[in-house]
Amino acid sequence: MAVFDISIIIPVYNTKDLVEKCVIPILELADDTIEVICVNDGSRDNSLEVLKNIQLNYPKMVIVDKENGGLSSARNSGLEVANGEYILFLDSDDWLDLEKFLELKAYCKDKYDIIHGNFNYTYDNKEAIKNKLQYEGTLSGQEFLSKALLTNQFSMPVWINLYKRNFLLEHDLLFMEGIYHEDEEFNPRAFSLAKSVMSKNIYFYEYYQRANSITNNSSNEERRFLDILKISESVSAFINNHKFDAQYTKMIKTYLALLVISGYIRIHDKAMARKYYPVMKEMRLYQQIAPYALPFRVVSLMLRCCPRFFFTMYRFYFEVTSKKI
Repeated sequence: MAVFDISIIIPVYNTKDLVEKCVIPILELADDTIEVICVNDGSRDNSLEVLKNIQLNYPKMVIVDKENGGLSSARNSGLEVANGEYILFLDSDDWLDLEKFLELKAYCKDKYDIIHGNFNYTYDNKEAIKNKLQYEGTLSGQEFLSKALLTNQFSMPVWINLYKRNFLLEHDLLFMEGIYHEDEEFNPRAFSLAKSVMSKNIYFYEYYQRANSITNNSSNEERRFLDILKISESVSAFINNHKFDAQYTKMIKTYLALLVISGYIRIHDKAMARKYYPVMKEMRLYQQIAPYALPFRVVSLMLRCCPRFFFTMYRFYFEVTSKKI
């Protein structure tokens, strides 16, 4: 039986100057139904000392100290010790809008497998920007993912979701370790298996935009692209093994094709892009993109007939429209 309503798992790696802003407001809540677990993932600064100082004032905070293994490893380690009915994954350089968080938390009483919220892009020197609207409703995970992905009303970060812990444990839903973009591998599996999803545009998560964060670091482009190929293979194998219905399988394969394309156009090094261009052509991604709507038809046709031009134009469009910093 769960001891807490929610366990908040916070991986910490070299964020000594930010972790107090993340953790202390949660600990100051007069709410004994919330468990806070900070996983120090082998930080090389004094993040661990900062956590221990916080714990002196807030003994209920749990600290897990482990060797560096990456974000996925830290989340998995936190899940091992969590006692909450629901799990929230919170990055240590971000924070919660507590009023909105408690509003979302109220839906835990209805026992959904996944509760899906929304987030703001937050800055030091300018006003926050709201993320795009998410598809709202109460559906099965497959119904939700189908409608949300095909209407571009879904964001992939795990930290805007509350996951029922028993649901994660029952299906052995852990994060793939040693890769970037781990959320893109985890969430398609989780939502595919969820019997009940509640989605509400409650902007409870403040996603802090700092230039040197893992997400905004443009280094390791080759590894990031290769990791996306691994994710595509992993999720494809998962879908095939579970033998979901044909329409849902086509939708997921469409998503994976677009994920690989997005990974490729993020390669800014021209020599590297040329190196992997034959790989992209050989994958014949246009065959995976189901013609659900006109934009999908256009993408499929351009990939088939003029892929190099398509990648050039898509890269330019992405760079113009997607920068949040």
